[in-house]
Amino acid sequence: MKEKFSKLITFFSILFFFFVSLYVFAQAWQEPTASPPNQNVPAPINVSGNSQIKRYESSTSKGWLGIGIPSGESIDSSYLLTVGTSNTAPNVGGIKVTGNSYFQGQVSINGILNMNNQKINNVNKITVQTVDPVFKIGEKQYVTYLPDMVGQKTEVVGEAKLEGRELVIDLANQPEGSDLWLFWQVVDRDSIIPFVFPQDDAALYAFIDGSKFVVKLREGKENAKFSFRLIGTRLDHSQNKSNLHPTQDSQIFIDIDALRQGPLVK
Repeated sequence: MKEKFSKLITFFSILFFFFVSLYVFAQAWQEPTASPPNQNVPAPINVSGNSQIKRYESSTSKGWLGIGIPSGESIDSSYLLTVGTSNTAPNVGGIKVTGNSYFQGQVSINGILNMNNQKINNVNKITVQTVDPVFKIGEKQYVTYLPDMVGQKTEVVGEAKLEGRELVIDLANQPEGSDLWLFWQVVDRDSIIPFVFPQDDAALYAFIDGSKFVVKLREGKENAKFSFRLIGTRLDHSQNKSNLHPTQDSQIFIDIDALRQGPLVK
């Protein structure tokens, strides 16, 4: 009798919990507020070929995505996409993109930017400490450096020969595309400074008269050969009267004060 009573209690208990659960599910059910397929639950990111978007919720500041993050490690949620961490970086790859990419805003690279012998185009300004073209001769590589210039200058060099005791070169009437033609087009024409270097036994001097580059013999050999160098302020910098960095927030610079106090300065 007791065994039968115990079975009845078990049966009714199960039946009771079944109806309670059914009631809870019924209360939790909410009918869709729109006809299908409107207001569907967003599909998870998957391997299909369909276009997919992972949205950012400004109200909760969430929506970031981490890839290759070891278990137990957190990521910097100030970035929407994080790939790998300092622990995984030596062992796994990062991001590989084939095709055109677009970045809007500041890009920070904590490492080496390897362009694989490709070009960098459409850059307004590069702030660096050293520009180092490398030459390979035999089995060794040699460094060279670009010179520093105070102010944004354009220069041109060439060789010529006096016609008797002087030579007049009209910079405004040079063949289009030539070195002197291009120089005349891109500089502030009032800023041109000429230099001449005789290649014969002659003392020469030079000056700019309007558009004319004039070289004259002071003494020595007539019809003397010479080389020349013209320097002028680049036209887009003709109004720059200060050499101050425009934002004063560069993270890379050469600390001249520290160098002058160091052991290398005599």
